[in-house]
This record gives sequence, C-alpha cells and structure tokens, in this order.
Amino acid sequence: MTPIFLGRKVLGYEPYCEEVGHFVDAQDELLQDPEFCRVLQDTHTALGFTDGVTHTEVKLSSRGLRVIEVNARLGGDMIPYLGLLTTGIDPGLAAAAVACGRTPDLAPERKLVGGVRFFYVAEDDTTIESIAFDETGLPPEIDRVVPVVAAGATVSPPPKGTLWGRIAYATALSPTVDECRAALDAAEAQLKVKAAT
Repeated sequence: MTPIFLGRKVLGYEPYCEEVGHFVDAQDELLQDPEFCRVLQDTHTALGFTDGVTHTEVKLSSRGLRVIEVNARLGGDMIPYLGLLTTGIDPGLAAAAVACGRTPDLAPERKLVGGVRFFYVAEDDTTIESIAFDETGLPPEIDRVVPVVAAGATVSPPPKGTLWGRIAYATALSPTVDECRAALDAAEAQLKVKAAT
C-alpha cells in the first residue's frame, strides 16, 4: 500500500460536520508517519485489498487513529484534482495502470499545497437571482472559481441543504497552507450572490 496524497478536511456547520473544504499538502507529515502507514496497510490487508486505488478516511482521535471508511474508488470533493496539482501524480492514470496490471508512476514532480472551499447561502430556501465571482479581485494563487448553481435555483445551507446546498467552489495552489487559506478567503470575498426577492 502506497499513500500518494492526503486530504485534510475542513468541517463546518457544527454539529453536522459538513465538509466545507479540504487541503492537500504534498509534504504532509502523515504520509511518512510509521503509525499512519501501518494502520493503512493493516486495514487494506484485513480487507484483502491488493490491487487498485482506494479513498480511505482516517480520523485523528484522542484514542489514536480510527479508520472511518475504505472505498475502492478515487476520492471526491476535488481531492484527486488537488493531488494532481500539488504532486503532479495523476490518480486517474495511476488507477488505470493498476487496473491494467502495470506499475503506476507515483514519483512526485512538485511539492505544493492545494485547497478547495465550498460556498453556501446564509438562509434556508434562498432563490438565486444571480451568482458570479469578481475575478478582477482574485489573487494569483486561485486556480479556479466555479458557481455550481444557476439563476432560479433554490438552495439552503446545512443542515437542510448539506452537500446539495453548495452554490460555488474555489481551488487554490500555493507553497503553504496559510497562503492557500488566504487565497480561498479572497475568493470567498469576491463571490457575489444576489437572492431573488
């Protein structure tokens, strides 16, 4: 088992634990942590998983590492894309290589930090009249900004809206987590949403 990158969740809307973003650091210390790697290996061994790619979720708890779930697929929420941006390793090509019985290329080409943040409306049952980012105010670390709802959509924040309450997202790429977070803050400030009255 070879971990290729790790996404750290950013949670919001307590107590609902909505995943409002992720950070992928190509140099995340957990990727080299012996206990973390042992838990991953032992989990995959216990499952009899020998060939393929998994999206494995692990909680760092006060009682140690706890495996939450193992999925025989690539991750969601833009994590594979951030992994590609931060390391140069293409998880789709790696999965395809393994599926074809080939050794995947897992040599990183770069060591950066990537982040994604998801945006929500403030009130339940908000009907969107218009939504856009003012791209003139975005810092160079921003990779993309994408509205995911159209005018006329009615959305709600968590807990009513949860995943489907997302109205837009932004991704950023930088040398550090702090710079990445600052860029995502700037993107959030440039998101312009008008609610229908």
